Amino acid sequence: MPALRHAKLNLLVCLGFCCYVTVLSQCPVNEWYCQNDDTCIVNESRCDTFHDCGTGEDELNCPEPFANNCTVGFERCPGVGNAACIYPAWRCDGDIDCADSSDEDESWCLSASCPESMFSCADGIHCIPGHYFCDGEYDCTDQSDESDYCGSPDMTCPPHNHKCDNGFCIPVHWLCDSEDDCGDGSDEDPIYPSCADVSCMPGYFRCMDNRPGYSACIPISLTCDGVAHCEDAEDEKLPECGTPAPCESGYFQCDNLLCVPAAWQCDYDNDCGDDSDEGARAGCNVNRPCTNAEFTCSNGHCIRIELQCNGNNDCRDNSDELLPACITEPPRCTGGTILCQDQCVLPQDCNIDQCTLFPSVCSQQCSYNSNTRVTKCSCVEDYTLQADGITCIATSPVIPELIFCNKFYLRSSGILPATSGNGEALAQDFSFLVAFDYDYAVGKYYMADVSARSIIEMNFDGSARKTIIKESVPDVEGIAVDWVTKKLYFTDRLLDVLEVCNVDGSQRKTLVRENLFEPRGVAVDPRNAYVYWTDWGLNAYIGRVGTDGSDERELHNKDIVWPNGISIDFTSDKIYWTDAHLDYIAYADFDFSNMHRVISDDVTHRIAHPFSVDVFEDTMFWTDWNEFKLYRANKRDGSSMQEVLVDLVHRPMDLHVLHPLKQPMITTNPCQYSNGGCSHLCLLKPGGGFTCACPDNYLLTDQNTCVSDCINTQFRCESNHRCIPAYYVCDGDDDCHDGADEVGCTGHRHCPPKTFQCSTSNQCLHPNLLCDGSVNCVDGADEQGCGDTECQDWEFRCTSGKCIPLTSKCDQSDDCGDGADESMETCRDHECYDGYFKCDNGFCIPDLWYCDLDNDCGDNSDEPRDICEARTCETGWFSCRTNYRCIPGWAVCYGGDHCRDNSDEDMCDQYTCDPLGEFTCGNNQCIPQRWVCDDERDCQDGTDEQATCEPRRCSESEFKCLDDRCIPGAWVCDGDLDCGGTDESDEASCPDRTCDPESFQCADTGHCIDANLRCDGRAACEDSSDEANCPTRFPGGLWCPADEFFTCDNTVCIPKWWVCDGEPDCTDESDESESNCDVVNQQCNTEHLRWRCNDGLHCIFEWERCDNTQDCPDNSDENACDTDRPCDIDTEFNCANGLCIPLEKVCDRQNDCGVNSFDEQNCNNGTCGTTNGGCEHTCIDTLGGYYCKCDDGYATDPTHPKKCIDIDECANQPCPQICYNMKGDYSCACADGFYDRSPESNGTLCSSDGQEFILISFGDTIIKYYPSAQGGQQGVEFVLNERQVEGIDYNFRHQRVYFLDRLQNALKEVGSNQSPNNAPNNLGIDQLYSPVGIAIDWVTNNIYIADHGEKGRDTLKGRTRRGVADTRPKVAVLQATGNLHNYREAAIISDNLERPTGLAVNPDKGLMYFSDLGSTVSDTAKVEMAWMNGQRRREIEYRGFVQPTGLTIDFNSNQTVYFCDQKADIIGYFGWDGQNVRILAQSFQLRSPFSFSPINPYQMDVFGSNIYFTTQRSGDNYVIAMGKDVVNNPAELLIQRSVNTLGDITVYHERRYPVNSVPNPCDRARCTDMCVLTPRDEDNSIYQGFDCICGSGGGDEGLIDQCDKETPLPPITTGEPRPVVTRAPRTRPPVVNPCRCQNGGTCKPDGTCNCDPGYTGDRCETAGDGTAGKQDDSATSVAAIGAATGVAFLIILLLIMAVIVLLCYVKKKKRSTAGPVVYRTGANVEMPGVMPPTVTNGEPIYETGLPRTPVTFENPGFGAGAEGGDPEKTGLPPDFADVLPEKVDLSELDGPRGTPGNDYTNIAIGGGPYNQMAPPEPPPAYSAADDLDEKK
Repeated sequence: MPALRHAKLNLLVCLGFCCYVTVLSQCPVNEWYCQNDDTCIVNESRCDTFHDCGTGEDELNCPEPFANNCTVGFERCPGVGNAACIYPAWRCDGDIDCADSSDEDESWCLSASCPESMFSCADGIHCIPGHYFCDGEYDCTDQSDESDYCGSPDMTCPPHNHKCDNGFCIPVHWLCDSEDDCGDGSDEDPIYPSCADVSCMPGYFRCMDNRPGYSACIPISLTCDGVAHCEDAEDEKLPECGTPAPCESGYFQCDNLLCVPAAWQCDYDNDCGDDSDEGARAGCNVNRPCTNAEFTCSNGHCIRIELQCNGNNDCRDNSDELLPACITEPPRCTGGTILCQDQCVLPQDCNIDQCTLFPSVCSQQCSYNSNTRVTKCSCVEDYTLQADGITCIATSPVIPELIFCNKFYLRSSGILPATSGNGEALAQDFSFLVAFDYDYAVGKYYMADVSARSIIEMNFDGSARKTIIKESVPDVEGIAVDWVTKKLYFTDRLLDVLEVCNVDGSQRKTLVRENLFEPRGVAVDPRNAYVYWTDWGLNAYIGRVGTDGSDERELHNKDIVWPNGISIDFTSDKIYWTDAHLDYIAYADFDFSNMHRVISDDVTHRIAHPFSVDVFEDTMFWTDWNEFKLYRANKRDGSSMQEVLVDLVHRPMDLHVLHPLKQPMITTNPCQYSNGGCSHLCLLKPGGGFTCACPDNYLLTDQNTCVSDCINTQFRCESNHRCIPAYYVCDGDDDCHDGADEVGCTGHRHCPPKTFQCSTSNQCLHPNLLCDGSVNCVDGADEQGCGDTECQDWEFRCTSGKCIPLTSKCDQSDDCGDGADESMETCRDHECYDGYFKCDNGFCIPDLWYCDLDNDCGDNSDEPRDICEARTCETGWFSCRTNYRCIPGWAVCYGGDHCRDNSDEDMCDQYTCDPLGEFTCGNNQCIPQRWVCDDERDCQDGTDEQATCEPRRCSESEFKCLDDRCIPGAWVCDGDLDCGGTDESDEASCPDRTCDPESFQCADTGHCIDANLRCDGRAACEDSSDEANCPTRFPGGLWCPADEFFTCDNTVCIPKWWVCDGEPDCTDESDESESNCDVVNQQCNTEHLRWRCNDGLHCIFEWERCDNTQDCPDNSDENACDTDRPCDIDTEFNCANGLCIPLEKVCDRQNDCGVNSFDEQNCNNGTCGTTNGGCEHTCIDTLGGYYCKCDDGYATDPTHPKKCIDIDECANQPCPQICYNMKGDYSCACADGFYDRSPESNGTLCSSDGQEFILISFGDTIIKYYPSAQGGQQGVEFVLNERQVEGIDYNFRHQRVYFLDRLQNALKEVGSNQSPNNAPNNLGIDQLYSPVGIAIDWVTNNIYIADHGEKGRDTLKGRTRRGVADTRPKVAVLQATGNLHNYREAAIISDNLERPTGLAVNPDKGLMYFSDLGSTVSDTAKVEMAWMNGQRRREIEYRGFVQPTGLTIDFNSNQTVYFCDQKADIIGYFGWDGQNVRILAQSFQLRSPFSFSPINPYQMDVFGSNIYFTTQRSGDNYVIAMGKDVVNNPAELLIQRSVNTLGDITVYHERRYPVNSVPNPCDRARCTDMCVLTPRDEDNSIYQGFDCICGSGGGDEGLIDQCDKETPLPPITTGEPRPVVTRAPRTRPPVVNPCRCQNGGTCKPDGTCNCDPGYTGDRCETAGDGTAGKQDDSATSVAAIGAATGVAFLIILLLIMAVIVLLCYVKKKKRSTAGPVVYRTGANVEMPGVMPPTVTNGEPIYETGLPRTPVTFENPGFGAGAEGGDPEKTGLPPDFADVLPEKVDLSELDGPRGTPGNDYTNIAIGGGPYNQMAPPEPPPAYSAADDLDEKK
């Protein structure tokens, strides 16, 4: 298919004062312009029945009669001039498949008849395929296809369909195609029907002799195409075929000029039709004997042995199908006998070559004597043959042990069956042990801990445990020891590499870097010098490479989906592996011939989720994730299956048999002496000998010697010559391991290790900002020397000097930032790596994106319809019903329309769960058994978490809380109350503890904190010991900036204006000392409601007076307080300020109440008398007259003092959700989807069904807290090993959680149900400097961020210099570009901003709210609101803001905005319009009963009737819940922590945000760059509801200057509103006029219509002479001009206007292709360039058979570096990717994807283009989540 080219010409057309920019085509004369796509297609694609333009416009307005016919089985769109073809089942289905919508035209749907071969539903509208009729499933919406007639013996199938013996219908061309389509075999019966009599339906050609496995009916379109589809090429011998065209590459040219696949040559089949592809003239060896891997047919042909008995006539004489074993079910032999010629006999009694036919006949070696016709078993050295003549047993006296790891432990067990137990713990306290191996000769284990991101060495007895590799190993999931040369081989799933190094971790070399996607298991064979590995990516395979890196190849990629464990049986020369999706264990020869499945999940359900496997003697052992067990069985045939260990607490991972015979020594080791003469690595070479190899960053100068090959951006270490990045020098870490990089360092290092520190400022940069073309340091140090930078061999050098992996080149993502990696010059001749497909335009996409219905290349070259339609799905994949799309089997019935026709979700209720390892929910949903009773509701109906669930037992390294819950032992005595509630058992009687070297230990509590928090000016320890004895940090010997901060005596920094405010903010209270306050001579700021204490030194807030708490040191704030006593209603008057005065003082012409609380209002002369004084309610006599008093719920009418009016109590939001005002009263109710927890609560206690949990950040961790958990785990880890997590929010629709790490300057995402052991995705946002606040626009999926920025940057009049990153404080919006995790960013607010912190967005209103903490030297804090494009800013009118840190919106309560103020110690709220600010709770209400000091609420969220908030101050910190009615539902303590790192809090619930009830105006926008929401109406004006803005980043930097946005109509502030301009795509319904105006009328603010001349009526529905509504004066002017100047000018004017309208119509944006996440969701999506479904043999293929169950639906990665993906319990990856997945090291400072994977990598850490993460891993399912902290 020719490439689609984008072409546009900007044209400026002006009329008067209005100018329009439009786009005209620049297509060549031989190409046609797609307006909607802004692309060019070849003219031949016009009117060719297929949609080549994305919206199908190329098939409209075509001349009739049409030149091309529809594909067989398809029909023409009914629209006039529409040449496109659709499948008949798509008509009238609610989806627009024809570009002109004619397939959904109601009148046509009622009148059109169905094709003859289809069934017409009774509604007269819908058509279904004939074989859907009477198939047991309702396909017609009226269910007419499954009537009682289906059970009648008289039932007949629709024409061209065959009725099977079992009553099903199948297309006639499925008869006799060697496939059992009926399900009862009747369609393949050689007698009935007679296959010779099969007739084809119209449009098909009948082969007289069909190819085995294929139908005799082929589409006529396949005849005369140069390729033989019939057995003897009769389809190419027709007279009309003429002379065939030359053959393409990969095809064999027959003598008759036909083309057949090259693989068909010499396969004994007459594919050419003239036998020219067979025999001697084709170069075939006609006399060769068949090999042991082949079957000898009766006609002498050789076929693969596995083709026997497969139902196909592969021999062509049927001799492969006439064997006795094919006809009858073979007996299962026992007692040492084997199946020989259909009988079970002893091996010695079988006189055929059993070694070839029965690979399991011998335990080890097998030989066959052709002369004597005797098969003999034998054993290798150190084994002896048993009496059965088959089995070999080791002669060694060493007792074998079974060693396995399960998360925290390395354990041992005997190899004999057991009934229960965990085995003996050899070592524990690991973070997450996944893989290990051993070297028996030296007595050491080598283990990979993915959470600790390290490889560990340990003696067999558990001693001498140490980390040997800790850098750039983010996700090692497979490890193997070469015990001969003492080397380690390991796979890293995140870096996608296979590495080798010495067993001490030195001299690391990357062996394999390409064609790795999800590498896992690894096994090494030193005897033959090969390494084998498994890769469970979407194109799963088992690979092999020489131990020296030579001879890399894929060995096996068929019938394999999730290969996990792999092991070598050296005694039988077999490779064993497991497949956790297809659920089998198999073995094969070393070249993967003679494959044999030993055990599988058959009808007996013997295996559930095999992970690791090993073999010893005659037995194989494996671990099973679902069953939590270790098993054993006969290694040859799977018999004698037994449980070794059962009921393990944690899921078993890797497994090995420990025995010296498992590691046989080779005769000679060429590397044994003098390291083979090699200076560095001596590696065995396949075929014998060795290779001298160099570690990464070294160069082999001769055959033996390696020299350091550092590039100019690296530093060469002195003693070991290692190469490390130059910015590692003087970073405080000994990266050279000889100290050379830390010698001669000057100046103070304040940045974390492995980051870049600017020369003259305090800035710390991520290394990916170096040489990126943008000056980030004030002094420009990050861009110095970039002109001559060197890159590694595996890297691409950008124009800016930046180095990126070669795999990032030509991937449709601008990773360089300057477009150099994606330029036409770069990509034109670029070759893609193995595993990638090269598009016609030069881009590379993963092979599996080829033919997936998605235009991933951008030019449709990955979707050639003729090839894609002919493809079939691989084993383990599901074939979608009405298109050629294939999806993984685990995606079937997984939720979501992954097929695009919903065929993967049909009949899901008929699935049965696997009885082994799966649990059947009450709604028939299947979940892993291990998810049952784990305190998380995984069944939608909650049946997996019944009240009968019992807590699991705790393992050795876990601590058991008083409620029987288990927490990791590492949490004990860590200063935190992890057991929860009042249970403090984990912190009782704590011994002294030590922290790891990368942590700092607090002095008093012993708590361990990140070492980077030490001496940062902020107290992280309760006792501030992390800030003690710190060196000065700023010029002049200062710890804090003198102009902004006050330095506490313990060197903690606080804002200056906090000093002497009555509240100790320094942990040593030095800010409130008398000496400091004397110096300050504090002046109280009355603008911010401050009150000065009587001592003249301290200032407190007004509301802190008379609150029963001493805030002033002299207690003057509590003196003269008499406001707490209620007034005596009979004798006293209650003043507005709370004072009580005698009634006689009312109306006495003296103001006795005081300021702002007059008691002399509404006074009357005289007495109440008999007329009640004229008062409407109560009249009260006083000494000076009388006054009227209104009843409760009423207030005095200001215009009639004696009258009373109703008080609208709802204005003050007294209800948690809905408030109804009534006369004198109000009532509360719960919102939709919520219910009242108690009949007596009357709408004040609102709850909702569905899973609810709270996400809370604690420094480097995010936890899930389940407030409603009863007796179960309330708090579980969710995200681990970050640095300082701040803001958290989520997108419920995509099941994704987003959070900010302030210290990493990173935005990350993670699946909402992901395991804590799978690291989040770093979204790689460059322009983040100190991000703290986040809010997700859940309508457009835009992400809003509040960023404190960096100080000290040059600015010019508020604008940054071009080319210099803008590091000012800002509120920014991010929008996904469609490319994988690429985001455009726009700083929408950056002026007049100091420290933006709190952030909330309201997509329904188009508004955003943000708090600004203001300057650190004055109290200038504020809360603002603005449109979500940053315009229309205005400040919330409230003077009491001091440090408003938290903002949130309650969408279920009139969209009320809540705020908390950390310094003021208050929680309040205001309306969505910014009005009516109210204080909900003050300090004394918040802190009781937890603290006698201020609580300082930091962040908050609201849901239902509750408010949840975190506190942040020195000392104890809390997570607190309280009711919105704080008086009746006071604060309740949820969590208490001793560290000062509590951060954000977010309630996760499906009803938290109204995700399904708010439309997305951006759907109709035609923005060329970013689209953001704005109000749809405001101030009586109507708007479009969106705005187009320009951003930067996301690989599209050119848009900064070329942003051709279609800006919506400007805001209308006065006059008549403009009409809403609608430019909706054809496939979307039109935007509804809010006033329903007709005939061109426009909407007015009052809801009526402004009609065009000639129309009248409320809706302009009536034609008339007069004009209705307000008319523009210009209309009259134009008419006058026309009358004065004549008709000619009017015509010219009209022509100009018509041209403008036409140009505006022509102007289209480039169509944004949906991203190629391989399986995107969405129903009946338009197929770019390809519309018909799969056509094989001329008829759309419909997969009728359903598997028993989705088999196994999870197989995750584990590590802290795993890419999150798709979470174990959620659906497929979100649909926002557009380029190939780029996976990198997520460890905060480790190397990216493609780096050498060592500690001297060239580029490091996340945050930029290097760290574009892949879509969440396909299944992922079975993560490390089997208990509280490993649930996925």
